Amino acid sequence: MTLKILPYGIRLTEGRNSRAAVDMRGIATYVPRVVHVPLSDPERTRLVVSEGDEVYLGSLLAEPLHPHAVGVYASVSGRITAIGPQETPEGELTCVTVENNRRSRPAPGLPRRFRLGGADIAQSMDSSEIRTLMRDCGAVRMDGYPRPLHPDFDPATHKRPIEYVLIDACESEPYVSCVHAQLRENAIQAVSAARLLARAAGRAIPVLCLPDDRPASIQALRIAVEGTDVRISILKSIYPLGGEQTLVRAALGTEIPAGGTAGDVGALVVAASTAFALHDAAKAGMPFLRRVVTVGGRIADPANVWVPIGTPVGELVAFCGGMLDLSDRLVAGGPITGREAGTGEMPVTASTSAVLALPSPVEPETPCIRCGACVRACPERLLPYQIDDALLHDQAERLRSLHPEICTGCGACSYVCPAKRRLAPRIHDAAGGIR
Repeated sequence: MTLKILPYGIRLTEGRNSRAAVDMRGIATYVPRVVHVPLSDPERTRLVVSEGDEVYLGSLLAEPLHPHAVGVYASVSGRITAIGPQETPEGELTCVTVENNRRSRPAPGLPRRFRLGGADIAQSMDSSEIRTLMRDCGAVRMDGYPRPLHPDFDPATHKRPIEYVLIDACESEPYVSCVHAQLRENAIQAVSAARLLARAAGRAIPVLCLPDDRPASIQALRIAVEGTDVRISILKSIYPLGGEQTLVRAALGTEIPAGGTAGDVGALVVAASTAFALHDAAKAGMPFLRRVVTVGGRIADPANVWVPIGTPVGELVAFCGGMLDLSDRLVAGGPITGREAGTGEMPVTASTSAVLALPSPVEPETPCIRCGACVRACPERLLPYQIDDALLHDQAERLRSLHPEICTGCGACSYVCPAKRRLAPRIHDAAGGIR
């Protein structure tokens, strides 16, 4: 458990007091009036319900049409009142709106009974059974875009055997503390979840990765890992901290080849929130239906809250006492990488870690002063200011030579820029064009 220090990134103090206050509380539970369940993989799933249908908790809303797709399930019971496009944190997606009847009656056939064989789930299922569990419960990655989890654990998709499964519990954006609320409350479950994922990968070693500024979580995990094969990797708190490139580099001392994945160096990286959700699904025999969300920023009563997938962010903010300043903007996700929610109807998705009320930005962009702050902050050692310049001057060859497609979208460059240049979104656009 030697402290690992990364040579790049930025130190953030914003939101630290708010996060500390939320950390001191337990996790609340909110039952919404309505949910808008998104279909995040519309090309590989097909709706099996219509407006007016009655659905149970866990009813199938959309069936998978591809081996690497998963089903979409109702996160509450009730009547479907609408099906149509809606803005989500991942962009415009078709959503199924269910008016909650608050009965929470499980769908026929649920809960499924898995062969658990006692308290230690990891020892009662083999790797193929765990991959089947991932597929059948609709398991998706709960960081970034919510894509299916089980294909990443298919041995056929990797060039070499997986030796390590890194559980990303870094959560380095300001205000956000949903993962550490779960770690603090149930460290034993976190260890069991890590072992479950390692077993899904074969004979991999599970490693829980977290920052050094979460002493309560570290202490709880140190006790929970005793007598197990789970390792802990403590990283010096900095932003960005987490994600494939950073964790493989910091925890294993290995570089992922340009354009490659963690699997190319014998590792898999899974968000701690995903690990918790999969463990819950195995224990309860239910699909992925809920997650913990941090409601914070300039909120009257900030909290970490269990919510069904599809909960409107406005309902969640109202549950936590509302916004302290109605001129603030609502952000779904972290303050650096999140997306403005616009109206309160934007739904919580599987990857929504937070709902934050933040001051509206008022400072306009000004010309680049060539200070190099963005270069020092970039975890991928890119030259953000040069990528921005090449894009604005339509210099296609120069742009390709700067490799914007390597960008991980952490947003550190925009955050540190004294000229307030919107580097991150433009680099994202440039990367999309090259990919």
